[in-house]
Amino acid sequence: MPSLKNYLPFVVAMALVVVASNILVFHPFDYFGMKEVLTWGAFTYPVAFLVNDLTNRTYGKQVARKVVFAGSYRYGWRPRALRWRPGQRF
Repeated sequence: MPSLKNYLPFVVAMALVVVASNILVFHPFDYFGMKEVLTWGAFTYPVAFLVNDLTNRTYGKQVARKVVFAGSYRYGWRPRALRWRPGQRF
């Protein structure tokens, strides 16, 4: 298994994608009448898939899982899930 410094760029890239997704999800895609349906955050998910796919192809499934967890745990679902209450807006 490779050391953390070998796949740290993938962790950083995943964390940046998750942070960008969390910010861009508040901005509606105001073109083609899609304002009520689509946000700019939806366009960042293919980038997250690309980071995950490149990690999987380079280092394997176990490292790819660690990268996704490390990149999304701190800046993704954990802080939001712990402080969110039903009816509360993000």
